[in-house]
Amino acid sequence: MLKILVLTSTFPRWKNDTTPSFVYQLSKRLAQKNEVHILAPSAPNALSKDRWDNLTIIRFKYFFNNLQSLAYNGGISENIKKSPANILLIPFFLISQLIALIRILRKNEFDIVHAHWVIPQGLIAIIALAFLKKQPKLICTSHGADLFSFNNIIANSIKKYVLKHSDKMTFVSKALEEKARQYTTDIPNSSIIPMGVDLLNKFIPSNDARIPNKILFVGRLVEKKGVKYLIKSLPTLLIKHPNITLDIIGTGPNIIKLKQLVTQLNLNSTVEFLGAIENNKLPEYYQKSSIAVFPSIIARNGDQEGFGLVPVEASGCECPIIATNLPALKEHLIHLKTAYIVKQKSSESISNAIEMLLTNKDLTKSIVETARAHMLLNYDWSTITDNYQEQYESLVQVTTKNSN
Repeated sequence: MLKILVLTSTFPRWKNDTTPSFVYQLSKRLAQKNEVHILAPSAPNALSKDRWDNLTIIRFKYFFNNLQSLAYNGGISENIKKSPANILLIPFFLISQLIALIRILRKNEFDIVHAHWVIPQGLIAIIALAFLKKQPKLICTSHGADLFSFNNIIANSIKKYVLKHSDKMTFVSKALEEKARQYTTDIPNSSIIPMGVDLLNKFIPSNDARIPNKILFVGRLVEKKGVKYLIKSLPTLLIKHPNITLDIIGTGPNIIKLKQLVTQLNLNSTVEFLGAIENNKLPEYYQKSSIAVFPSIIARNGDQEGFGLVPVEASGCECPIIATNLPALKEHLIHLKTAYIVKQKSSESISNAIEMLLTNKDLTKSIVETARAHMLLNYDWSTITDNYQEQYESLVQVTTKNSN
């Protein structure tokens, strides 16, 4: 049994939170074989110390309780975009996280520190470990926004430093690893391991009939998700399919502009904004929808998908997928085999793809069956957890050999 400390800025604040749960899902599965501790930011109404699924959770406070608005609700970069004043919280966040981490490391002897995101957790972990005589091994996982955004001289220097000085780097996609090597080719030890999805018990097909012409989007309402191009595809589709509807699940800074677009296009009776939905309720939406569309794009600041877990969830429920031709998405979504791939920023391409999947039932059936089998083989949490367990044990064995 290894003793592991997970450092993250995204972690459910309470049970049934709508915050992305992939760090929690990985950690609770690793806790079946290891002792796992979590260090995450505090948030209003979240407990400072908690215990779930054999996980010891500590949340560090970085400002006055109700003003802790840097993390959660879309992540650090999106919260700064939404409210530039949040940038003033960064020094408090970094210093508080560093102090909390040093305290935990001095009280406990860990085998592994697993930092999720190069910035800021990777950097904070490297600094904190410098204060220890006996240092645990550091694994840093990049999820996408940490490398694709924060593009300036200082941030790029930090990325390079963390990539070079982590004992192990993992990337959730090959495209992300290639992006990392633009900063430095000196990455001593790296692997590609995506996050996973519960494809055996949660995101599974249903025997119930799907609602005809029901289109679904799930994700943050931010620029890189490209939702406006999906909305703009609807007027053309309504000519042949007047009863088509679109459910949009998620929240984000672009929601007002998207609602205005819906009104401008006279789509208020066609598009419904459902807001954030609890993770455990998402499968029923995938199971009843005719098609799920993920029109992701490269944002103006360079940010883009690091992997794309939501299409994997939909595929697990045998919901047909339409997605754009971004590098990270094309790694697990194969045109006409596991998804229908379209050009980014093209409402016409999205419209044509929806029309094809609505009318060509044989193609749709082939895609969903192939997609579920592919996702189950490669992206179920059992496979991902085993991969991370192997990485942990390999690092600790190296440490043991070196000490002998």
